[in-house]
Parts: sequence; C-alpha cells; structure tokens
Amino acid sequence: MTRLFHFSDLPHLAFVGATLAWRTMPIRHRLPRAARIARILGDIWYTISRADAAHTRRNMAWGLGRAETDRLARDLFRETAYNKLLNDMLPKLRRAELTRLATPIGLEHVQPLLARRQSFILLGAHYGLNGYPALHMLEHQNIPTLGVLGYDMPANASEVYRRIVYPVRNYAHRSFDILTTNGLPQRRLLQAAQAGKALMILGDALDDETIRLQPPHVADIPFLNGTLRLKTGPVRLAQWLGLPIVPFFFRRRTVGYDMIFHPPISVSRDTPLEAPLTHFAALLNTYLADDPAPWAHWRHETLDQFMRPRSSASQSQMEVLHAHRHSPA
Repeated sequence: MTRLFHFSDLPHLAFVGATLAWRTMPIRHRLPRAARIARILGDIWYTISRADAAHTRRNMAWGLGRAETDRLARDLFRETAYNKLLNDMLPKLRRAELTRLATPIGLEHVQPLLARRQSFILLGAHYGLNGYPALHMLEHQNIPTLGVLGYDMPANASEVYRRIVYPVRNYAHRSFDILTTNGLPQRRLLQAAQAGKALMILGDALDDETIRLQPPHVADIPFLNGTLRLKTGPVRLAQWLGLPIVPFFFRRRTVGYDMIFHPPISVSRDTPLEAPLTHFAALLNTYLADDPAPWAHWRHETLDQFMRPRSSASQSQMEVLHAHRHSPA
C-alpha cells in the first residue's frame, strides 16, 4: 500500500518550493541565488537526515581512506541539492544562464563526429552535474542526444511525492528525448544511431540489476583503492552499433561547471569489455582525486555491494568497511 507521506519527502518539497520562489527573482540574480539556496537546503538536509549522513561519511571513510569526512559529506549534500534545484529549474533557464552555467572543454573531440552525423556514446557519471541537467547542457551545445536514463519514480514513492513533487520534476523532462533503461528497446537505439544522435549513458549506474547480473554483463573494474562493479552494457552497445565511446564529465568550478569531453575510445567486436570501462573509471579517479565530494554514489546505502577494497587493503580500511556493513545507523 502506498504511504501518504515519507520523512524523505521533506527535502523534495523544499526543492520544489525553492524552485517556485526562484522563478520570481530577476534573471541576473537567479543562478547566484540558486547556489546560495542549495547551500542552505543542503545543510538542513544533512542535519535532519542523520542516517543518510552517517552512511555517507562511512562510505567516504573507507572508500577514500580518510578519517575525517564530515566536510566532504556535507559538501555532497549541498551539491546534490544544487543538482535537484537545477533539474526543477530547467524549463525556465534562459540561454544566457545556460551559457554561464557550463563551459564546454574538448568539443574538438566530438565536432568531427557531429559534422559527419555519426552517432557516438557519451559515457558520463553521477559526478557533478548529471542526469537530466547534463542532458539539457548537451542540447544547449547543439549536440542532439538520446538520454538512456533510469526510471525517475522511486518504487516506494509516497502519494505526496507522486502527486506534488513528481509532476514538477517530470515537467522539466518533457522536452527531452529519453529512453528509460527498462528493457533497452533495440529498435529505438538503432533509430537514434541512424539519425546521428549521441546516446548519453551513465557508466556508473549502481542498481539492483548491477548486483543481479553476472559476467560478461558486469565486470569488476579498478577504482580508487579497490574495484567497482560496472555494467558492460555501454561497451556491448558500442560493439553492436559500431560506435565510439566519448567519456564526459562535469567538473565543478567556483561558479558553474566545466563540461569536459575526452578523446573517443574506438571499440570493435574484439575489444575486451573491461578495457573501455577501465579507461572510464581511471578518468573518474582523476576527478575524484581533485574533488571527491560530488560523486553522488557516496550516499548509496549499499555501496559496499558494488565497491570492494583490494585484498591488499590495510587492516584499518577493512575495519572501517566492517563497521560500515554492520552499523545500525
């Protein structure tokens, strides 16, 4: 039976309310004010969601090998709040605001593909700006894109979320070309590739399917101090359609983001499935080394089912991991 209200609905209601208030502001103030509002909402969210904050700190402690993670965890909640605000603001963002929000770097890696109307896979991550806001930024750069994204209605969503939060959030997605990952209809993917569209996929999707699948559909890829279980679907899709893979990431700056495109990875039917994913994870590692907080999966309640320390991990890391698995918080 669907519950009327969840405690977890409170942050989402706050994001919706902030979005409605933001729309009344003068345009020149909207993006700076959004960042300040996100900081305040993120701090409140971090304070009241104690269990969520606790397992985020533990994930960061054993994943990064750091003893003190409170500042990083709080920063992640602020970043997540900013992403949610931007997502809900998408229909009302002006072109000048979008230009200020994200600066493209490495467009020379995709322009030849676009000039030939050749499709390619844009392999992104849950790092910095991601999901629907990232898709909006790609469209702003005149990169026709099919977003291959997960279903955005939580399975246990309350009536409040379904009837108040979701309609606002879904309104921001109506103008996008989106394919949910349920079943991955091959005909739709083939049509998009033939039309020369980029296929945007998040390469670090950590969901129930990632746990359930077995090799060769998943692979344990070197990541940070251990390995990360990733789906090989993007590589198999590239092999099937004969497409190159272009890793891309959103790196935070003082105001807004750098949208960074990396050189294409050539994929053939003989390419080992792990090879492109290893390259992708190595790139993500470099971003995490400079700024680890914006990786959204630090908030994942069961991150230790996907991310494992190497067998040579120090005893202290293993003790932190054991505490993470068995703590009631």
